[in-house]
This record gives sequence, structure tokens and C-alpha cells, in this order.
Amino acid sequence: MTMERALRLAWIWWTVFLLTPAALFVVVMWSLVFGEGTTRPMLGQVFFLVSLAWLLLATPGAFLLRHHVYRSYWEGRSVDPESYLKGMITIWIAPEVGGIIALVGVLFSGTLLPNLLPAAVAFMLFAPFWPTGRAMVDTVGAADDDEVFRHPR
Repeated sequence: MTMERALRLAWIWWTVFLLTPAALFVVVMWSLVFGEGTTRPMLGQVFFLVSLAWLLLATPGAFLLRHHVYRSYWEGRSVDPESYLKGMITIWIAPEVGGIIALVGVLFSGTLLPNLLPAAVAFMLFAPFWPTGRAMVDTVGAADDDEVFRHPR
């Protein structure tokens, strides 16, 4: 796989991951506005706790897994395109799933809060990590060299 193809695929994945919760949010809001109006707050709390637990455990785990996949980057070499794509998809899936769990909780419980909060946090965790491809082209030096080392995005 070439760097250009990996970056193109990364942008496609990132855009799909960006639009999926947005479309689900529209469906959720439509059901809240035009739905039957039955609320189940206890079910909402269960989804809230599940999405919060997911975000607290899976997001740091995804970054640790990407750290392992980007092993060559930490040694001062660039990352191969397949590893770049795997690493980025890994850190995108964790908040994506947590946000979808929270939005499904809004849908099933019939109330916006508290489930809208983990969905917003998931979006804030996901959005800044758009694909740049820098890890594939930059050779940044060893991680212990503060003058040339940069964290990958």
C-alpha cells in the first residue's frame, strides 16, 4: 500500500466515522421530537454507565494499542502505511463506539440527559485526530531526543 492510498483510506474512514454519529443524532432527535414521549430514565442510566465505562477503558486502551502499532515511530523511523491506517482506525473506533452507545441510550430511554454528555465527550475525543499522515513521512528521531521528537497525531 502506498502512502497516498493509506491517507486517502484514512480520510474515508474518518469521514464515515464522523458522519455515522451525526446521522444517528438526527434520528435520535427526530424520535424525541416526534416520538410517543415515553421515558425510561433507569434504562438511560444503564446506557450512560456503559458508555462512560467504555470511554474510560477503551480510549486509553486504543492509544496503548496504537503505541504498539507505531513502534517504529518511537524508534525514530517512519510508520509504514498499513500500520498507520491500523493505528488511526484503532483510536477512532474507541470513542466512536462509546458515542454510539450513548446515542442509542438516548433513543431507548427517551431522554437527552445524561446520555448526551458521553456522546459529546466521544465526539470531542474523536474530532481532533483527523488524518495527517505525518507519522508515515516524518522521521522524528528517538523519543528521548526532545529537540526533534514530536508526538504523532
